[in-house]
Amino acid sequence: MPSYENPSSASLIDGLTASLAPVSRRRPTREALMLAGILALQLVGTYLFISSSTSAVFTHNPTMAFAKTGLFAALTIGFAALAFRSFEPTAPRQKKLALAIGGALAGFAVLSLDRSFGGSAQAILMPSKGITCLVSSISFSLPMFIGLTFFMRGAAPTSPKMTALFIGIASGSWGAFLYGLQCPFMNLGYVALWYGGAIALTTLAAAALLPRFARW
Repeated sequence: MPSYENPSSASLIDGLTASLAPVSRRRPTREALMLAGILALQLVGTYLFISSSTSAVFTHNPTMAFAKTGLFAALTIGFAALAFRSFEPTAPRQKKLALAIGGALAGFAVLSLDRSFGGSAQAILMPSKGITCLVSSISFSLPMFIGLTFFMRGAAPTSPKMTALFIGIASGSWGAFLYGLQCPFMNLGYVALWYGGAIALTTLAAAALLPRFARW
């Protein structure tokens, strides 16, 4: 006796079957090395264009220049590590660790950067230079943003929203690190407004876009 199957039911079953397909086994070390290679190429390529500006920045005020770039390098590494860790379905929630890292580095910035807010400091808060910093930092963040998103697609994060925040902060911090290599401004207000704005916008974009790409 022939069997009859409702087309809509068949489509529903096919969709459920596809969603239950196992996630391929990940190789976190290989993924991290691939991402590091991409970022190294980006760093070298960027430095070839800005080497003279970088030399001027680090010669003029080496202590604060190293503090500023070190701040963004630490944010990049810390939150990229949190992102990779969150890709595992068995990973514990890392909200407290993220807050600890962010708080510690914010305190480091307050202690290390220029905290004066005289006339010259107020002038550099104007958008004439800041918009360039904002746009350039976001642009530089794209390779890490795309790379981490790609790796997230092959993972199974159980907290996609938190993973998206980690990716956004790591990517924005990487963009700020690269642009900071040529930027002479070390004022805390400037860094918080323009570099912080770039990180915030990248994070908002990640929070809005990335959870829909997660497998779960």
